[in-house]
Amino acid sequence: MYQFRKKQSTANINLAKLSQIPGEEDIHFLFSEAAKNRGRFVEIAWMKPEKPTLFVLTAKVIVDKPTIWMLYKGEGENSQLLWGHESGDLSLIYNLVMLECDKEYNTSSQIGANVNTGAKPDSNASAQSTTISDYQQPPSVSNDNVFPKPPIITNNAPLPNAANEVANTMSTLAAAANIASNAETSSTDLAGSLKNISVANLMRHIHQKMLTGRLSIYGGLGAAEIFFKSGIIIHASTLDTKGDTAVLDVITWREGEFHFALGEDTTHRSIEKNFETLFNECLILEKQISFLQAQGLTQDSYLQKIDLAITPAQFEQMLSGIVQIDIISQRKFFDAIDNRSALSDVLRKHPTVKSEWIPIMYSLLNAHLVTIAPKPIQDVSLGISETIQVDPGLIYNAVSSLSEPTTGIFSYGAFLYLLQREFYRFERSGGRFSIIVFELGVYDEKQGAYLRLSAQALNEACERIDKRKRKLDLLAHFQKSSLIMLLPETDSSGAYVFANRMYDMLNKAPLSPLMQGMQIMLSSGIASIPDDCRDLDTLLTYGTYAKRYSSIAHKPVILFSDIAKNT
Repeated sequence: MYQFRKKQSTANINLAKLSQIPGEEDIHFLFSEAAKNRGRFVEIAWMKPEKPTLFVLTAKVIVDKPTIWMLYKGEGENSQLLWGHESGDLSLIYNLVMLECDKEYNTSSQIGANVNTGAKPDSNASAQSTTISDYQQPPSVSNDNVFPKPPIITNNAPLPNAANEVANTMSTLAAAANIASNAETSSTDLAGSLKNISVANLMRHIHQKMLTGRLSIYGGLGAAEIFFKSGIIIHASTLDTKGDTAVLDVITWREGEFHFALGEDTTHRSIEKNFETLFNECLILEKQISFLQAQGLTQDSYLQKIDLAITPAQFEQMLSGIVQIDIISQRKFFDAIDNRSALSDVLRKHPTVKSEWIPIMYSLLNAHLVTIAPKPIQDVSLGISETIQVDPGLIYNAVSSLSEPTTGIFSYGAFLYLLQREFYRFERSGGRFSIIVFELGVYDEKQGAYLRLSAQALNEACERIDKRKRKLDLLAHFQKSSLIMLLPETDSSGAYVFANRMYDMLNKAPLSPLMQGMQIMLSSGIASIPDDCRDLDTLLTYGTYAKRYSSIAHKPVILFSDIAKNT
């Protein structure tokens, strides 16, 4: 029987005790461990030999909420909560810790010298704050310790004494960032919609703040991840592209949601250009997009050549200096325009990434070599008097006949047929593709057991996935209780990005009213052609094996290639 992820322990996670005051790198490490163990308190303790007073700093990361921080002093019944705070700014937390250490050790750190520490904190200040059940787990340096329930000082409540000055400074910086109204305004915890802020502005903000973390974007165009190190982009990937091309591709996205996870790092390095060069290219691409939108260009626009008899020399002369794309690529794209096809058809016949075809279209329109036509030009010499319209009803009926009536997604048999067609395309043209084999479940705390999704919840999950995937991706039933996705033109790393975004998206809101507070459990395995193998039987076997390994290892997403490396 399928095994979902085991329920996470609620016990605190204790990091190694320090013999000195923690530095900024220790705070960052504490946060990174809390991010890996979301929903649990992770704590770090320290005690200086010359003055044996124990301090304990705890952190708890909750999805779509600011990180919860609490600082304690002492052990057991003598433990005292010094403060609690919700913030994504690690520099602020470090400064607050330094304030308390300055008082205890009478040191002279920079923050202590610049900020008036004032009198001892008034206990009534904490009593006025909101106490939230999620925040009420104390540190666990000793299992026998009994601590009071910690009051939490929210971002809107005053911090004790001198900490106000630090918090107010960070609040001013966050307000100056001018992030969209529905986005988190903290400089380190950004989330919102691309309808209100562009990807370029997000990149600029993260760069100016010199932040380290992962910017995740997902929506109708797929999913993407951009990793920053001290404000510099070091790695980027989408389902289709990597590196510099992936950044330029994401710049064109106008729909979707984003979230910046502070402190998350990666060992991958795919960016070749420096930030200034890459960002300038992004700004140029944005201006070109605005121009094309003003011209009314869409994927359904028909393209018409103005001069059918233009010579190669004239073509090169007219396009000279407009965009920095080689003339051969522009000519190939121009030749693919047949006066009868929409832009989407041209791109299908001549596959080109957005960061290339947008500048090419900008160049062709500016040089007056191509114009946008309201409808395709009919060749009167062929005697064509009417156009055959594609009937959406026939397409719907055909798809319905291949789908399961309970969920509306493809049946296993239909999927195998379509998978075989994709494999034939690989054999003919070398087109890569990946599969994701996965199962969904939920942990019910009341029953203390893992349950399969109800029919209502499964239908909702399928609808959410269908909205997030690309139009060319396929979702289907697989064997008895699993689901499977086919991602054309996607390698293993691109599928990994999508699977993780799918996991986050399914947990963003309950799948049904009865699932309030329940976490969706995902076990998924990814295999790819030609990355992992070159035949369908092996592909399905590898994907299924990786999914089972995901269940055993309690990890939501596993690449078969990672298993192969470790065996």
